[in-house]
Amino acid sequence: MKGAEKPLAAELSIYHSHKHAWLASHKEEFVLLGEGDPAGFYTSYDDALRAGLKRFGLNVPFLVKQVLDPEPVMVIY
Repeated sequence: MKGAEKPLAAELSIYHSHKHAWLASHKEEFVLLGEGDPAGFYTSYDDALRAGLKRFGLNVPFLVKQVLDPEPVMVIY
């Protein structure tokens, strides 16, 4: 499986390389990234998640990430 060692590495790379431009046009929106490509922007996490499940299904990993700067740090114990 391609990218099995680092799931979503391509999607995270795309996010970081486009983040500056996206902050100007999609700040606080949620970007859907899957199969190495941006697949849309949504105003809510739930909308992006539903779109990801519809487009990619359960067996293809995809990323939903909010376009923010600075990005919040969350710690889970």
